[in-house]
Amino acid sequence: MVRSMSAHAAAALFASAAWGATYTVTTNANGGVGSLRWAIGRANTHAGPDRIVFAPGLSGKTIAPTGPLPTVGDDRTRILGDTNNDGATCQAIAPLRMSR
Repeated sequence: MVRSMSAHAAAALFASAAWGATYTVTTNANGGVGSLRWAIGRANTHAGPDRIVFAPGLSGKTIAPTGPLPTVGDDRTRILGDTNNDGATCQAIAPLRMSR
């Protein structure tokens, strides 16, 4: 279940968690540097929990992978995004388990 959280709750969550690295998705392309596929791959090569976030320029755009995305290897890694399009990162979308 995906739940909204206030900005204060999100800030507390980020401040209290021990994140290894943050990877920013900067393109809605299927692959290449800055893609969601790239960010998941990078997170999978880094030990421990990571964050995958989306650049503000992707607001309102769709990411449509042409094939299965890699499975996120660490259950503590989170994909964080703005699913209600209000400009604030307010949703914890992951852990993501996608495969065919």
